[in-house]
Amino acid sequence: MYGKKLRIGLVVGSEPPIQTATECATAAVRAEKDGFDSVWIPDHLCDIDGTIADPWTTLSYIAAKTEKVHLYTAVTDFQKIHPAKLAQMIATLDELSDGRITLGIGAGEVMNTVPYGIEWDEPSVRVRKLEEYIQVMRLLWRSGVENPVSFEGNYYSLSNAWIDQKVVQKPYPSICIGAFGSKMMLDLIGRVGDGWFPIGTTSAIYKEKLSMIHRIARRAKRDPESIEAASLVFVVVTSDPGVIAKSINTLKAYIATSSRGLLKAEGVRLPATRMETNYQRMTLSRDLLNEISKLAEAVPTSIVKKVSATGSVDEVITFLEDRINAGATHLVINPSQGIFEQNLKILKEKIIPYLKDKYT
Repeated sequence: MYGKKLRIGLVVGSEPPIQTATECATAAVRAEKDGFDSVWIPDHLCDIDGTIADPWTTLSYIAAKTEKVHLYTAVTDFQKIHPAKLAQMIATLDELSDGRITLGIGAGEVMNTVPYGIEWDEPSVRVRKLEEYIQVMRLLWRSGVENPVSFEGNYYSLSNAWIDQKVVQKPYPSICIGAFGSKMMLDLIGRVGDGWFPIGTTSAIYKEKLSMIHRIARRAKRDPESIEAASLVFVVVTSDPGVIAKSINTLKAYIATSSRGLLKAEGVRLPATRMETNYQRMTLSRDLLNEISKLAEAVPTSIVKKVSATGSVDEVITFLEDRINAGATHLVINPSQGIFEQNLKILKEKIIPYLKDKYT
């Protein structure tokens, strides 16, 4: 479906200065003009960084204001909404955007479920539920009043059900699965996913996990190259050591909470905390932020450098090319750290043109 042509995306809505719905829309319109191929919006009720905007409402507005840029959620927690309703929402946006929507979906986090009375299951159960969830949506995207569908799973069921909202993408809208790297999730991606979207990883680990997905895809009689290989990268373009140091300190907190597998692989032992600080299992509070600050101090700067592109234009390009050589076909850029406007300006003028010229 995607092949090897390089695409470059922009994360909006994750944190200031792109946080509100209006800011997201403005940034998305600008992204299309600046040469980005896609826009990604987190789908959270709450988050450490203060996520505000509902992605689906915002993406509908962006679809009306743009012509080419592809639209993604980064990523939707399937537990918050019934698959039939989400299937209808995506199909509607697929029509409004003329086939420019991809559902980014994942197994969720405690912070976006438990405080709102939504059941939180063990990892293996959530992965099995997610697989059924995808099955149900794809069945409904092919259904209609003249072609109702039925399904009886362990978690979801349909009985002569249909949605009449038709999709533009055939046979159905793309589904990109967000996963840190668990074997069950990688297996799911290889068997049924249209794309993979990990965060907080090194190029070496990215290459290893992508190879696993490709092996699973081949066993499932799928073309591995049809699976879009996306990769989230924080980009800080500057030669100012003060800006770099401040950005690295912020990214240490990000890695301490969301990249536990990476830290374990690198031999980093985090100090004990009074509460849960693993990103997927934490519940937000003021005390939690203090605990995360303590954890960040244990993350070596060298690991931050392996996960994010920081430094001069040449250093950033070298990092991004390393990720491309590891197999990434879609670089998803988060420029919120460092000097935001400077990051965007240099991405537009120097980095995107160079990468597009070389890899597309």
